[in-house]
Amino acid sequence: MELLVCVGSACHMRGAHAVLEECKELIRELGLEDRILLKAGFCQGRCTEGVNLVFVGEPIGGVRPGEVRTVFDWVILPKIRGGNPDGTHRTVGGQL
Repeated sequence: MELLVCVGSACHMRGAHAVLEECKELIRELGLEDRILLKAGFCQGRCTEGVNLVFVGEPIGGVRPGEVRTVFDWVILPKIRGGNPDGTHRTVGGQL
């Protein structure tokens, strides 16, 4: 399963590098190295929502440093465990 973190200009300014590092740490901590392929990519066309992630085709916008655990708990881990991936757009910051 692929997890893409946007590192384009707008996302970079909002802390993309820190979000990317938090993703790496959580993937290691949770033992998901064999399940999640972490990638950095450029603009996804949703710059006003950054930092933007895409997990198995689902966009996740508005991720800030310090919120990655929430994204894993509410979006990524349920998908890995076979939860209810409804394909809707998700925004972090109190609106998951």
